[in-house]
Amino acid sequence: MSLEVYSLLFGAFLGGLVSWLVTHIYHVKTSRDLRRTFARLPDAIQEATAKSSLAKLTVADLNAILCARVVDSSGLTDFPYKACPRCGSGNLRVANEFHSAEPEADEEGGINWIPIRCPAITCLDCGWSENAIDGPQPSYLAEQD
Repeated sequence: MSLEVYSLLFGAFLGGLVSWLVTHIYHVKTSRDLRRTFARLPDAIQEATAKSSLAKLTVADLNAILCARVVDSSGLTDFPYKACPRCGSGNLRVANEFHSAEPEADEEGGINWIPIRCPAITCLDCGWSENAIDGPQPSYLAEQD
């Protein structure tokens, strides 16, 4: 064989080796990043994704997993939460709270202010809350407490 054939084979081998090396380094880096990202997920989500039989999870699949963890669709309570939608804690308190008063005319033409009792849910860990009248409390209000 001539020198040109050896040069061609050596060039192909060297090109393949460099290509494999770049691919390997990229694969190791992305695997490490993926493990770090997965480790940041709550344990319940890690378990649910590990038990999933799907080859690839879509955003809709992840939303379904989150809803199964957070949302109580039984309709037996005033609020559809099993866990806090902000922090994921199951440490929730549901209670009636007094809300803004509502005017009511009395028999003599005067106005009586009657406080409204409404159901409310509060996360005892992060302070998130929602009541039946106002809906969810904006996150910036809970963070000021």
